[in-house]
Parts: sequence; structure tokens; C-alpha cells
Amino acid sequence: MVIAYHEIAPKEAPYIYSVTCAQLASHLKVVSETSGHAPSDRVTVTFDDGHVSQYEYALPLLERYGVKAAFCATAGWTDHEPAYMNARQLRELVSLGHEVCGHGWSHKMLTKCTPSELHTELFQSKQRLEDVLGAPVGAMSVPHGRWNNRVLEVCREAGYRTVYISEAHIGPVLRSGVELTGRLMMTRTHSAESLHHLLTRQGRRDGRSKLKSAVKTMVRFAIGEERYRALWRKAGSRTEPLPDCIEAKQPPRILHLISSAGFYGAESMLLNLATALEKGGSRNIIGVFRNERNPNTEMAGRAEQGHLATEIIACGGRFDSRSIRAIRQIIYRHGIDVVHTHGCKANLYGLLAAAPIGVPRVATCHMAWPDRSAALRGYHSLDRLVLRGFQKVVTVSEAIETSLRRSGLRARKLVTIANGIDEKPFQVDPPSGRLDLPKDKMIIGVVGRLIPVKGHKYLLEAARELVVDFPQVLFLFVGDGPEREALGGMVSAFGLESKVVFAGKQLDMPAVYASIDLLALPSLSEGMPMTVIEAMAAGRAVVASRVGDIPKLIRHEETGLLVEPCNPHALKLAISQLLSDPARRAELAIRGQQWVSEQFSARTMAARYQDVYRAVLAG
Repeated sequence: MVIAYHEIAPKEAPYIYSVTCAQLASHLKVVSETSGHAPSDRVTVTFDDGHVSQYEYALPLLERYGVKAAFCATAGWTDHEPAYMNARQLRELVSLGHEVCGHGWSHKMLTKCTPSELHTELFQSKQRLEDVLGAPVGAMSVPHGRWNNRVLEVCREAGYRTVYISEAHIGPVLRSGVELTGRLMMTRTHSAESLHHLLTRQGRRDGRSKLKSAVKTMVRFAIGEERYRALWRKAGSRTEPLPDCIEAKQPPRILHLISSAGFYGAESMLLNLATALEKGGSRNIIGVFRNERNPNTEMAGRAEQGHLATEIIACGGRFDSRSIRAIRQIIYRHGIDVVHTHGCKANLYGLLAAAPIGVPRVATCHMAWPDRSAALRGYHSLDRLVLRGFQKVVTVSEAIETSLRRSGLRARKLVTIANGIDEKPFQVDPPSGRLDLPKDKMIIGVVGRLIPVKGHKYLLEAARELVVDFPQVLFLFVGDGPEREALGGMVSAFGLESKVVFAGKQLDMPAVYASIDLLALPSLSEGMPMTVIEAMAAGRAVVASRVGDIPKLIRHEETGLLVEPCNPHALKLAISQLLSDPARRAELAIRGQQWVSEQFSARTMAARYQDVYRAVLAG
């Protein structure tokens, strides 16, 4: 059996859980006499909250009767509240052979905590006590006696092996990976004789404890938790509020969710954002879906290379409820403050996992509605409804924000934040590496998935004329996609086999930009394309379509050249201008690099997202 005490006082006090020194002495005498050698006959003595009275009055009595006890300390009161034990006193308990256990950070009711609060109450309190003691803490007493399976699961994640609760008739029993152990809560009404009876085999078989617990549960259910707590305080003559705690310093914790088919613009933006946020002091966890049909987890690998915490979320079929449970476990395990989603699938699963447990939600939309195919339009119709459940929706361009407003999202929910990058990898001089390409060629690069909206065919139509005026030119297509075969057919039809290289996907993008003389982006539609930002950061001149937010990146004739989409002739003239005038090309490249550094750095992007997180956390 396990018995538990709270305050110890020299004389009787009105608080029902205040036991006098004389009572405790008589109890410990009974414990020392009745504890047998068999595990079923042993009596464990515990103390809750860490009252200094336990050190002053209980410790001498424990030593007198040779009883070892477990002291459950509230970490946020340690070294902060004079009525509770300090670090030196806790260390002395351990040196005398007693155990120090956890009792939360601020004595909050764990079943009412958000995931972030639960992380503080269980993880941080454990770490604080272990730092104080210089020894592991393996047991935990739940404040207010409230627990559920979720609390037990997080206790297990935090590393507790034993969890003490106030229902004396329960356990010890293995539940959710921890040993759940009920305790008899000792009050001023318990005499030595009544304790002796409870500690005997006959007393342990007494069903009154179980009945009492059932009645309490029924009353709580009937009148509600708040009224029950007020009634309990009144009955126990306890009216003073809980003391203040040392501030629990925990960086904001952001869970980013993404369902990825490779490493493209959204993935690059997310990696830049999370890396910059980490440098700013927040904690970022990258949750990547491993989809049954297309199990691409390249994003997770890139994040791990950048020393970011990652979680793989298995997802079978179009909808998998197990993925929702997995995300919720991640939220509790890491004490997540904000769930930040990227893309339709992540939006849906993020909402279903986070909304029921009250975790704030932010979504970033990387493309406008509707998309090209009927299937994607269907996904976006669902997404239109899902995003109503987010506190903030970030768009990467004003064009996308306009699209979302037209779809019914309220303007006050929307905010536009331009993509940003870490410029340093693209500004290495000399470049860390180059692709294996002929050194005597003028190389025009185009970076992006091989899909119709990227307009690759218009560049090939322009290339057919460019190679006549500039025989030394070579076109480098970086990326892969469903248009690869069709574009290859165009290359053959135009006789450009020696002038076009399909390089496929490339992992080392700084090496790609170091290998080209200028970047062409003939897209029909864009948001805030990462490839343009990266090329400008690398000091490469850019020719791009006047679509989306590209005009914010490229100020025509100042930081690059803009052309109308679907116009091969205009594309050919702009590229010709830069190929024939190296000084002009260099001037645009320098100005573009400075512009990106000022306006589109990952540092600037992260600062703007931090403002969004603060807003949703403030409610």
C-alpha cells in the first residue's frame, strides 16, 4: 500500500490534509511495525507538493522510525517559495536515502493542460529537478489527482516509470507504459488505529475506498469540475490560492506539416523558414507524410541534414485516421504551441489533429485557387472549407491572397509574407562546385518541375532562334516531371539535341546557379518563385514572366528583365539583350543580389512569421 501526506504541522490546523507531528509519529510507528518483507505487505510513504514542513517536521520522524519516503516536489516552487523546500533541502533528502519525485511545474491540473503546458508540467519540471538533484527522477505524482490516458502517455514520453494517483484502490498496474499506483490520502481524521486497520490484509480488502472514489467521480460529473473544486476547497478549509512559480522558460515550439512529392519551392521555403526560426530561438519540428502511393520523404532527409527535428507520419490511402492520432502524439510529445501546415493534405490533417485539443493553427498557401486540373480543383474546394478552421492563413504572394479572398476567406485572417532564403550558400566565392558542363558555352538555366504551367515549351521556341544568333549558347533544364517526354520531342523536332541538357533533379542548387550565366523562367503562373530568389542571391541575372509576385522580385530594367507570358519572341529578345551585353548582365545581377538580401532573406521572412505566431498564441 502507498500512503500520501501533504502539510505537517506542530498542532492541529483547519486544512483537512494537515497532519500534526504527533499524528505522523503515530502513523510512522504503525508503518514500521506492519510493513512486511513481502512486496504485498510493504508500505510506501509519500509526501506531495514539497512543503518545507515536510523537511522540518516529517524528516526527523522518518529518520527516527527508519522509514524511507518519496517526496513529490513542485518544480516551479523550488527555490522560489519559502513555504516549499529549496534545492539544498531536496538534495539532503536524497543523500539520506529518500526519493524525490515530480509533482508538475506549477501544480496545474494535467487533464486541463494544453500540449505546451503539459510539456512544461512534465518534461521541464523533470529536467529542473534532475538538474537540482544531479540524479534521475523516475516517479511522478499527478496534481489534484486528475489523470487520463493522454496524461499517462506524456508521462511515459517524459521518462517517468511510476505515476502516483489519489485512487487508493487502483494498482499498481501497467497502464499506457507506466506503473499506475493508487495512494491513500492521509488526513487529520486518520488515527493510528484506523491506519493500522487499513494496512492489514482485511483492511486492504475493504471496498470503501473504491466506493468513495466512485462517489467523487459521480459528484464531479454532476456538478462540474469547477464547482467540485470550489466545494472541495471549502470542505477542506483551504481558501488561499496556489503560490506563484518561477517562470518556465520554453522556446515557442512549432510543428510544420507537409505532404511532399520531392524537394521543390514549398519544401525549400519551409527548410529556410525553420532554419531561420531556430536561429531566432524557437524550436521547429518538421512532420513529413510518408504517403502509401508516393512515399517521398526527401524533405525529412534535407531537414535532418540541417539539424532540424523530424517526424515521419505514415499515411495510407486518401484518408487515414491513424495519421491524425500520430500527429496528435507528436503535438503532445514535443509540447507544440502552433501547428503550421503547408499544402492541402497537411491543412486537413493538421486541422483534425490540432483543433479538438485547442492548439493554434497557421497555414501557408503556396499556390492560387483554382489549379489547372479537375482533381486539384476538387482538393482546393475542400481546402477552401478547411482553411476556415485556421486562425491565420499566410500567402506567399498578393496574387494568392486575392485568390483566397475571392474564394470566401476573410481578409482579417489573411497575411502575405514573401518567401525568403538563406543567401550564404549561394554567395560562396569561388563557388563550392559546378556542374559538369562545357566551359566554352553561355549557359541559360531554367529550374522547376517539368509541367505545363512552367512554360518550358516557350523557352524552347525561343531557343530555336537564339542558337542561330548565339551558337555558343547551351540551355540547361533542371527538374523532372510529366512533361519530360513531350519537351524531349520538341528538342528533337527543332534540332536542338546538342543545345539542350536535361539535368533532372539536382540536390546541390548553389552548384546549379554557379554553373549558369543567366536564369530564364517562362512561367504562365507563379506565386513567389524560390528559384528566382535563389538565382538573384547567387548573383545571376534573370529573365522571367510578368506573372504573380515576380514583379516584386524583379523590377524591370533594374534588377532583371520581365516579359509577357506565352510570348517566345519577347523571351528571345530579352535573353538576346543580356547575352550580347555582359556589362549590362552583370549590372542587373549585382542589383538583384542586393535587392534579395534586403527584402527576401530568410531572416526577414522568419521575423514576419514570428509575428503571426505571436498573434495566434495571443488569441
